[in-house]
Amino acid sequence: MDCHVIDNEEYLRREAAAVTAINAVNASKHPYSVEQGRLTFTSVKHDKCEEIIYTPVPLSNFNAWITQAITYDDGAEQRKYFEIDGVLNTSALLPHIVVRTENFPRMEWLSEWDGRAVINVGSYIKDHTRAAIQYLSNEKGYPIRYVYSHAGWREIDGKWQYLHAGGAINEYGLNVEIDVEFKDTRLAIFDLPKPSEETRIEDVKTVIDVLDDATILSRIPEWCAYFDVAKVFRAPLNEVLPITTSDFMAGKTGVRKTAYKAVWQSFYGAGFDAGTLPGNWSSTENQIERLLYIFKDALCEIDDFKPQGNATQVMRTHSKADRVFRGHANKQGRGRLRANSDFAPTYYSRAFPSSSGEDVPTGQSLRGRMLIREIQDGDIDLDWLTDAQERAASGVFARVMSDFIMWLAPQIDALKESGALKERFIEKRNEYLEKLHDSGAHAQTPGALADVLIGFEMFMRFCVESGAVDRERAVELTQACEDALLTIGSYQGSYIRSEEPTIQFIDFIAALLSSGRSHLCDVMTGYVPLEPWKPNSLGWDYGRELTQQDDEGYATSVTQTWVHKGPCIGWIDDTMIYLEPSVAYAEAQKLARDQGTGIPFSKGTLYKRMREQGILEVTDADEGPAIQKKIQGKNKRLLWVYAFKILGSENEDEDERRA
Repeated sequence: MDCHVIDNEEYLRREAAAVTAINAVNASKHPYSVEQGRLTFTSVKHDKCEEIIYTPVPLSNFNAWITQAITYDDGAEQRKYFEIDGVLNTSALLPHIVVRTENFPRMEWLSEWDGRAVINVGSYIKDHTRAAIQYLSNEKGYPIRYVYSHAGWREIDGKWQYLHAGGAINEYGLNVEIDVEFKDTRLAIFDLPKPSEETRIEDVKTVIDVLDDATILSRIPEWCAYFDVAKVFRAPLNEVLPITTSDFMAGKTGVRKTAYKAVWQSFYGAGFDAGTLPGNWSSTENQIERLLYIFKDALCEIDDFKPQGNATQVMRTHSKADRVFRGHANKQGRGRLRANSDFAPTYYSRAFPSSSGEDVPTGQSLRGRMLIREIQDGDIDLDWLTDAQERAASGVFARVMSDFIMWLAPQIDALKESGALKERFIEKRNEYLEKLHDSGAHAQTPGALADVLIGFEMFMRFCVESGAVDRERAVELTQACEDALLTIGSYQGSYIRSEEPTIQFIDFIAALLSSGRSHLCDVMTGYVPLEPWKPNSLGWDYGRELTQQDDEGYATSVTQTWVHKGPCIGWIDDTMIYLEPSVAYAEAQKLARDQGTGIPFSKGTLYKRMREQGILEVTDADEGPAIQKKIQGKNKRLLWVYAFKILGSENEDEDERRA
């Protein structure tokens, strides 16, 4: 056909096909449109006659568009998402989906539409499809949201804002214009009401009433009421002075630990109750770490620490607690890499973790980083608990927290710059170091008590400035709080001592002998030790022993005698036990693992510590823990321990004299 001669039919066909495409290109200044329900690219070419040819090229069997762009800011990184809707060219609606912006260009997210949305075959068709969605969505317009996905203080536009599910609280009150969203719907309960100056004094007095319930009416112990009020108001100060201690309440099932703990969590949302606490030990370590990161500057209860199952499962639960609480104290999280080997953000605790359970996490160092309380039957008056739950559900405690945060907001910068809280912490820590010197408390305990006291003192300042109490009453209540904290501190030593590895080792050796899992032999005879010892306490049992058998293995002679069951871990004379270092350590570690725990020190470190503590006898200051001893004519390097330190004595005065 000649370039300049086109029959009428061909001309009309070309004209009809190009009209829509030409109009779309001219109107939008891009080559994309939706034709017959499909994303379409308009190809613009010149033919041999130099005429412009507009050719609509279908890209897919669907149309898709961005309905919203969201940036989630969790304080460590910003994650951006597109929300996308779509429809097939058959008019069938496609489900609403959310796509990470970094994944959008690859178009792999189309698989979420179950293979129904298809991109056509051809060079650059996928890229054109992506571009078409973006160009057409931009033409239509869509909202862009900036969402904070953590709680606590954040400086926004030069002002400190305390984020929660309902927006933010600043020095002027509730700011609902700030967008806060927690991806876990359970955390939406973390919702603080609008501060109320009209009811502030009355609301604050309900918290003072809780203290009076302890001090005057004895409805709950003072070491409960004062400590828990202090920790509730210590959490929002984390932005100024990071919290390094944790709270743990132990008690058997049925003493209403969870219900009691929920009362204090309700200061951060009236919807929190015994069934909706933020965390649970059934979650993974990563989940709990992320939760403690999101709950910035807030109390975060983790419920139901109850190691169960076989020894391995029990150890795994204790290991989880160790990682969570130790990570909180050290302000460290587990480092991770992205798929491309870049470093991912590290999520560490920014909350005040509080927990409860039937057992206490093991580890001397770990327990030193917690303040442990033990609750018994009858400690909590049930009528008081019912009243407290009603007040919590009514929102009065959450209103007090809103008022406290509003009062605190304009002081954040000044508190940071002055370092006043840090100075007060050091002052009280040094004071408590002296007061608890003889209690056996861990070196970390005085600092933990001082850390909590700061929360109570700031709450008292708020109460005085609000007019709820006068200064004299505030001083009186603060002294009562200090007395309660020192009571808690004096008990910490018992929890620490039971986890001292050297004491644990001695206890394991005693258990091995009393249970018959291991035994001691007499230094001279290499056989059962007799006077002054009872063989039964040294791993021996009086029973039947095969002494002769015939050729077929049948017993022909059985004798009643002392029989041992387990391996020999050492020898004993009248006053001293001589432990074989390697065997004794291996057997003690085995018993520890059977009980779901373990000796946290290596053999060398353990024995060095035992020597430093005077548990092992030494003959030369430069000699190692093991000393030579002649056993049945052969020299062996053994651990020398006074027998009463392992076996005890029927004469307590003799024990005391020897020690």
